[in-house]
Amino acid sequence: MTIITENKNDRVMIFIDISNTDHMMMNIGLKRAFLDYEELVKILLGERRLTAAYIFDSCVPESPRRNYHHALAQKGFRMDIRECKEGVTCQKEVDVAMARRMIVAACDNLYDVAIVVSGDRDFVPAVDEVQLRGKKVEVVSFRDFASTSLIKMADKFTNMDNLMIVNTSRCECPRFILEDEDIEFIVSEGPLGFANMFLNSMMEAVA
Repeated sequence: MTIITENKNDRVMIFIDISNTDHMMMNIGLKRAFLDYEELVKILLGERRLTAAYIFDSCVPESPRRNYHHALAQKGFRMDIRECKEGVTCQKEVDVAMARRMIVAACDNLYDVAIVVSGDRDFVPAVDEVQLRGKKVEVVSFRDFASTSLIKMADKFTNMDNLMIVNTSRCECPRFILEDEDIEFIVSEGPLGFANMFLNSMMEAVA
């Protein structure tokens, strides 16, 4: 039981740390995997009103990843991409940009609910600041890779393992590849938890 309630009239703004979710997918054991962010937004939104969905990332100039960013932008995501040099990480700059956007939009009263798709504890101060301004914050991440501090700070936590966000009919996620073996397989539409079970069975088979 929780005193936090949802209202279909709530204005929702979604903030996705795509590099964080990519890193979590690698930790799961997948060398390459794409999440269906469009479907993710629909699930998280429910009947509420979407004001904007932002994606934060970094990449080097002329990176093929820019094509992926362009495809997401075509679907209506607002992109905040930080350019960095080859071999130099820009994750802290990405985190700062996302935290800043969350706080500024809250101060400008542009949303009622912020949905943070990341498990990074660096967002704890930003979440606290947003809540002080009367906004609700939902955190979405894979449970095993989410900061306990961030989960405790959130008004609601959603475990991405339980969401149907892997869809092979979409061009963004055509297949998965085992990191340690040169084996490709298709995962049909279904929860990522099912994909993990299938992945484990495949790894046992090639062991």
